[in-house]
Amino acid sequence: MLSLFIFTMKDRIHAFNVYVTVFAILSFSCGGFLISHSNAQENWPGFCYDPQHTGFSPSLLSNETEVLWTYNTSGAVISSPAIVNDLVYVGADDGWVYALEKDSGNLSWKFETKGAVKSSPLVSGDMVYVGSNDGRLYALSTNSRDELWNFSTGAEIESSPTLWEGKVLFGSYDGVFYAINASSGQMEWSYDTGNYILAAAAASNDTALIGGCDGIIRSYDTNSGDVNWEYDSGDFIVASPSIYRQRVYFGNHGQQMFCLDLATGDPLWNISLGGVTVSTATAAYGMIYFGCRDNKVRALDAETGQQQWEFEANQIVDASPSIAHGMVFVGSSDGIFYTLNATSGKLIWSYVIGGEIKSSAAISDSYMIVGSSSNSIHAFYSPYLADDGENDTEPDGNNQTEDGENIGGMLLLTGVVVVISVTLVVATVNALKNRSEKEKKKKE
Repeated sequence: MLSLFIFTMKDRIHAFNVYVTVFAILSFSCGGFLISHSNAQENWPGFCYDPQHTGFSPSLLSNETEVLWTYNTSGAVISSPAIVNDLVYVGADDGWVYALEKDSGNLSWKFETKGAVKSSPLVSGDMVYVGSNDGRLYALSTNSRDELWNFSTGAEIESSPTLWEGKVLFGSYDGVFYAINASSGQMEWSYDTGNYILAAAAASNDTALIGGCDGIIRSYDTNSGDVNWEYDSGDFIVASPSIYRQRVYFGNHGQQMFCLDLATGDPLWNISLGGVTVSTATAAYGMIYFGCRDNKVRALDAETGQQQWEFEANQIVDASPSIAHGMVFVGSSDGIFYTLNATSGKLIWSYVIGGEIKSSAAISDSYMIVGSSSNSIHAFYSPYLADDGENDTEPDGNNQTEDGENIGGMLLLTGVVVVISVTLVVATVNALKNRSEKEKKKKE
């Protein structure tokens, strides 16, 4: 800015206008990214965090945690919570969908369905989507609890909805995989697999994947509903698939964990386990994490399938692990909620909730919330840390928002804008300086 003093008044005004323009560009691009990135940190919009089911949150939790509140329901809470802004959304076997205040656990509103709600709510904008064992998928207003629409299937819905490119994707006990228009509730397309579907769909780019009790996982074109490929695992698939680094991960009732190529469905590896897996294999730091009915939580190398560590609980682990700040959070049917070191699997802390824990924890900033079959929802609080550079980002993941927006791409775009803006400033200053020197020589 000191270089302005050598310019004429006209030059100073021109330079000032350039600085203002560049400042506006930087504020818009960087500010837009920071707002988007901040929202991604603050919210846990649905089952396993994102449409790829990575279960990875960028929240910076510490390992010092305290119980914040407990909310009692009239039925078991198998449903996994969603946290958006200041509200927690979760279903219960008593047939109600609850919206609770994140800070206090006070009831904001609740909505009654006509069946148990084991499906996990999905929140997008001012709408929350959730399935019920009454066979309906509901779209509710996040503000008023009003029912906006419902879509009826032929049987119970335990599958948690996934939102992708304006469509709500889910399965039903009627054996059909559905794609429903998120705004109108009208069916876009469907595919009849012929057997129960309990899993939630994972989505990336123009692809959705889901397995069922026919033992087959299928890749669908999200626009047309056409099947891209299918893979027969040989036994029931209850676990929801996850997508990580262009690979698909899922377990089955045949005590196996599979890794397939996302584009082709070609098998890359599979390993035998000591028990059935209905837990979703969440992913971060180059590893996948999942529970098993041999009472163990395992971490495998995502590339090779080689086991990195295992942790043994007292009973089966059906819950899907959640991941943040170098830690893995998961409950067990022993009623204990565990926090493990993501690298070593060593126990950091645990808390006895009571009742089977099949719900997966939702993480939002300093809050961690999980349900239990003891008819309760539990909130833990952990001091929010500044960035200490330890395992709080997953740069090599393929995390995308429900609209397919890639966070890494946003950061790259922001960097490009910054470079261009700085180059513009330097070029302007040099040009004005050269013009000033020429005018000075003319006067001499």
